[in-house]
Amino acid sequence: MCYSGINQLVAKKIGSGVECLEEALVLMNDSHEQAILKLLIFQILTVYYQFLNNSASSAYFYSKALQQCRAAGDSELLVIPPLESKPKKTANESQPYRGTDILLNQPLKLEIIFLIAKATNSFCDTDTTQSLSNVALQILREVETEVTVSLGLLNVHRNASSLLTNFNQIVLDPEKLYEAQITHHQTALKQCNDRKGSSAQEEENSASLYQVHSKALAKCFLDLATLHYNKENYLEALQSYQRALDMTLEVFGEEHASTADSYHSSTQAMQ
Repeated sequence: MCYSGINQLVAKKIGSGVECLEEALVLMNDSHEQAILKLLIFQILTVYYQFLNNSASSAYFYSKALQQCRAAGDSELLVIPPLESKPKKTANESQPYRGTDILLNQPLKLEIIFLIAKATNSFCDTDTTQSLSNVALQILREVETEVTVSLGLLNVHRNASSLLTNFNQIVLDPEKLYEAQITHHQTALKQCNDRKGSSAQEEENSASLYQVHSKALAKCFLDLATLHYNKENYLEALQSYQRALDMTLEVFGEEHASTADSYHSSTQAMQ
């Protein structure tokens, strides 16, 4: 019922979607999966009742969302802005516990932001949209210094960047965002090259990271090329497609599906 309600909201069937979500809350238990779903629903319903100027209901669901965050151990899973009527915290008020690894819940936060943005698209106000985009930007900045650690963090970085572009440049110009990603991966590749001649273990790790960043860099060039193509900047698009193709050839060689895809994208741009 929860997923059905969200789907109906995305399809702009607001009345039936809200009804479905409220019925789903009654049936939910305290399992980890449903605890996160409840947190998601509470935030969606808060935004909905704010849209209706129903302060009592919006305050109720906001307080439930805050309680659910505390139960989950991470207050930052509450990604909508605080209500104006919400009392300010005192210095002695206990804060929900957060683990030492601030990156641990970032993929979950991105999923929550994405679903709230999609579900509330028909009734979301400017403050809520700004808050969602700001949290996505914060995640992007947090993972940027750690993105070389794993492919998982690279995916978080890319997903945060993609999510920001869906907010219609409220926070960042997508072109500048892609260019920043490209610079980041190019720097990482240079660092991998600088480690050549180190110990066998370090060389092996650097070779693995080099391939990971090369793949990510090729994808960034493709994203930037697509952006230019959609803006009818065909020369810039072609240049970015060519750079993506060069990186793909370096990583995969001629006989690979990814290389064929890059050739196909470049051909389309030339036409």
